Amino acid sequence: MTINQSPQPAAHYQEDARVELLERIVDSALIAGHRHIKQFSRLAALARAIANEHISSEDRATLIGVVENIAHHAELDATLDMEFFGGVRAGQVIGRLVRMAGKRSTAQNTCVISASDPNVTKH
Repeated sequence: MTINQSPQPAAHYQEDARVELLERIVDSALIAGHRHIKQFSRLAALARAIANEHISSEDRATLIGVVENIAHHAELDATLDMEFFGGVRAGQVIGRLVRMAGKRSTAQNTCVISASDPNVTKH
């Protein structure tokens, strides 16, 4: 059984780069979603604690401060996520990542060609 060690066509590497890019975008969206779920869960738990009639005024004021802090961070996170995904939609992020993947695949092609070329000597 022989193994074909010839370099794969550039189109295949571009397809691989696009698939990798889409996987990274989906991973980013999932991470953002999980972060928002955690933030909203914490906010909901704090809201329930604040609504408890057996809580002191001091504790309620402290919890309200914590809610404000979490809400502020959630707002910042959401703004960053919107800027990132807005950039993805506008093609800015995709273009940059595709160019990076293209450079990486070009470097891999060069290494594969050099390794498979019997005329290249190793020092």
